[in-house]
Amino acid sequence: MQSRSFPVGLRITEMVGVDMKFFKRCFLGICIIALLLQTVVSAFNVEKVIGIDINSETFCNAFIRSEDKVFYSDIYNKTLKNKTLELEEKVTDHTGAIVWSDNKAITINAKSRILEAVVPEVNNNGLYTLEMTLKQNGTVCDVFNGEFTVTEGKRTTDDVGVCTHLHLYGDKEIVSLLKNLGFSMIRDEAMWDFVENSRGQYKIPDRVQSYVEYANQKNLDILMPLTYGNHLYMSNTSQMPYTDEQINAYVNYCKFVVSHFRDEVKYFEIWNEPNITAFNPENRTAADYTKLLKAAYEGIKSVNPNAVVIGGVCATPDNVHEYYESLNSVGAYNYMDAISIHPYSCFGTNPIGEGNREFEWVVNMLEKYNKPIWVSEVGYYSQPKFSEEEQAAYEARTAVLYKANGKVDKVFFYDLQDDGNDASNAEHNFGMITSNLRTKPNFASVAAAVHFTGNAEIKETKRANEYSLFKFRNDTENEDIYALWTKGGRSINANITYGNAFEAELSGNNLNITLPQTDKNLYYADCFGKETQVQNGYNFTLDYKPAYIICR
Repeated sequence: MQSRSFPVGLRITEMVGVDMKFFKRCFLGICIIALLLQTVVSAFNVEKVIGIDINSETFCNAFIRSEDKVFYSDIYNKTLKNKTLELEEKVTDHTGAIVWSDNKAITINAKSRILEAVVPEVNNNGLYTLEMTLKQNGTVCDVFNGEFTVTEGKRTTDDVGVCTHLHLYGDKEIVSLLKNLGFSMIRDEAMWDFVENSRGQYKIPDRVQSYVEYANQKNLDILMPLTYGNHLYMSNTSQMPYTDEQINAYVNYCKFVVSHFRDEVKYFEIWNEPNITAFNPENRTAADYTKLLKAAYEGIKSVNPNAVVIGGVCATPDNVHEYYESLNSVGAYNYMDAISIHPYSCFGTNPIGEGNREFEWVVNMLEKYNKPIWVSEVGYYSQPKFSEEEQAAYEARTAVLYKANGKVDKVFFYDLQDDGNDASNAEHNFGMITSNLRTKPNFASVAAAVHFTGNAEIKETKRANEYSLFKFRNDTENEDIYALWTKGGRSINANITYGNAFEAELSGNNLNITLPQTDKNLYYADCFGKETQVQNGYNFTLDYKPAYIICR
């Protein structure tokens, strides 16, 4: 029940035939009484005398499937009488289906509390809600709802990472979530402007040192972009170093960082998105970037020949075609060990292989240079353009498509944590967890995609205007995995049967999928990794969210 407030700003005007002094005294008295009553009512509303609180010691309520899902309940009775209460507990999945429940009677003494562990039996991956309802004689006293996520929590590949901003903000403990995601790398910075505060004087900021050490403890590799400008040498720190003085100063910063982290960080990027005005406001050319790249490459190799230097780092869909071609014409590829690109598809809904022509063009062009290709940023935001469910679907599809592409060495999702809580600011909403540490649906969906395909090899692809279907083979686990979804937001009926070969045929609104005959068990998994064992002839509704068929 909400307390009500009296409207403010009322104005009493003179009324003919009324004693205004008497009227104002009466009105003031009524207001005082009303405020006192409101205070009393509010006190009763705020203070629960019988209630329940729930907490968890698991960071972000992100659990690994093989571990117990432990919560702690605090049931309290602030009255002067002993109470007999009913406690109803249940866990529902993202569809609202109940996957676990328990009811029990509780006797609690006056002015006391009961603390106990709650361990729901949830042995499948997915998105869940724990609901606990406290009743007395059938009347609800209090209700608690809490979301949690379950993922496989096994590292199946060394090819997938995520961007973090721990050099600026956030709890370094979020890095521990990479175990839940099955990721192996983070991408984070040691900005030049923070490292060199006085000319020629260098110091690694405590936040940077801390996240590097923590990532190393978690056996995670680090990709460190060497960015941006420095106020000591330029008026705008978004400016790309251009003059000889600026370039020499930038190289000295690079050498210091690389030398300092010689044993902790192996991978370094030179600048960030030089093809767009946000990080190149003076519109320096590809030749200008190459001059900077060459100097940084040679400087880094002089202090650590084993460091991997990555260049390019261009964003799409801007002038990426022309920029990468220009880099080639001025010899930039001689000064990088790998090339990176940021092929964002959040301007549409098509990840690579499904309409992202910029990325396909770059991949095809770069193959002839025999350079490893890194996608060091890619992702979707959950607001304002997309919903959290759409973000989850498109990022999971992206993970599958990169694996199916077969030409990309590393992929980094942007990013791990929302940068803020402004729903109108896309940059605030790219994360897999929110700024207040709630896991978003894409946390589970991308973890599922990486779990199913991370250690698998693409074998066959079947595509039509209406759907995409991929067959992967995981020799380590002796599994065949099929990933599929519809295009254009369409929803169709899918049917799985056994036959002589892998086939797919769409007839009207029915997609008939034939799998090679096998004596293995057959499983269906939804976008969030929740598996169900099924039989030959299984039917399900397929939409834009990825689904998986597993033969194991």
